[in-house]
Amino acid sequence: MSKVASEIVANTLNDWYIAIKKQEVEESKEYYSKVKKLFDDMEEDQEVLAYYSLLEERHKMLLHSSRGEPLQRHSYFTEDNQEFIKKTNDKLEYNFYLFEAMYEAYNKNYDRAINLYVLAERKLADIPDEIEAAEFYSKISYLYTLIKQSVVSQHYIKNAMTIYKRRPDYKSKLAVSTMIVATNYADMERYEESEEHYIEAIELAKELNDDFFVAQLHHNLSILYSDWGQSQKCIDSLQKALENDDWRKSSYFINSMFMMIKELFKIGEKESALNFHIQAQERLASMENKIYEAKISILYNLYCGNPKDNFSKCRVNLHYLKQQNDLESVDELSYIAAKRFESLDAYEEATAFFNEKIWAEQKMKQVEGIL
Repeated sequence: MSKVASEIVANTLNDWYIAIKKQEVEESKEYYSKVKKLFDDMEEDQEVLAYYSLLEERHKMLLHSSRGEPLQRHSYFTEDNQEFIKKTNDKLEYNFYLFEAMYEAYNKNYDRAINLYVLAERKLADIPDEIEAAEFYSKISYLYTLIKQSVVSQHYIKNAMTIYKRRPDYKSKLAVSTMIVATNYADMERYEESEEHYIEAIELAKELNDDFFVAQLHHNLSILYSDWGQSQKCIDSLQKALENDDWRKSSYFINSMFMMIKELFKIGEKESALNFHIQAQERLASMENKIYEAKISILYNLYCGNPKDNFSKCRVNLHYLKQQNDLESVDELSYIAAKRFESLDAYEEATAFFNEKIWAEQKMKQVEGIL
């Protein structure tokens, strides 16, 4: 069974928080039972667990004030701890906007997510904790990376790195931040600087003995090499990622399969691409990932059989990606499809896909325009 995304659990916690604020006792009790069950299947996330702990205390205080239930002796929500209550109020308000923003980003509602991050940042000013600030900078930086706002992302992530570099016990967070810097440089087409930062992040991950993270970094490095036009380095990086058993067992395996299939088709290694396509189909049969199923299907239909006969299949899968608001994939695959049909002198089909790429670019610029 796949794990429940922490963003989904956090969103339920936000609903619980609203019920508590409104002093809706029965509704709060229902959420209390519901979230405890969700934690059994949630992917690990210490921040969400910390938010839950604060809400659990606040829930108990609600039951005490509204139903006369006794407070446990360890509770900090007493009249003698007014200063602590103020701090937790600030933290709860901050967490509410933060996790609401993360949930909207998870659903690719980026304009809504940015507005909520702005509200969270205002609340952050009331929380004198530099690690909390660094975590926020890291999260908002990642969001800006998703919408290709690399300069804004660099501003936030470098603020986070300044804090993490002062704290040797946060080397893992520094490695993640270095990866984000590398991603931004790649988006700015500063490929050599991106490569340098990926290698730096890999060395940090090795120092931490985090083999899974090393595999993840090699996968991300492969994306850089693909964009850089260095296909063999891309394939080599993917092979390093796929050497890790935990990576192969994880949900990210299909991401690497897509990259491998795409790159092998690109350089004309059709037989090898089809071998990886078989592995991808075997994994997709045992898991549900409609987005990657559509992406891989587009590649297969472009390079196998008569592309003109498969034109409508590609359009159907591209339409699904548009429905899922996966604009980056629409942009990338529309361009690949357009160039493929152009190479076959199928200019009408190529034009249709170039138009899809233009549409995706305009939609992404609409998101950028809210900044």
